[in-house]
Amino acid sequence: MSSFIIFINIHHISINFYKSRWKMLNKRFTLNEIQLVYILIVKAKMVDMKRQSYTNYN
Repeated sequence: MSSFIIFINIHHISINFYKSRWKMLNKRFTLNEIQLVYILIVKAKMVDMKRQSYTNYN
């Protein structure tokens, strides 16, 4: 559940970020920014999976 909330937050931030960049860059996104957001989402999911496995063992 926490990873889902993190995902929504990152998604919301990225939408706002891209809207502001959209005007500046004339609809040109850099691949690095997209990769950064993707990496953040993957890391958040991995952390949540580890947390779930800890609760299962305890």
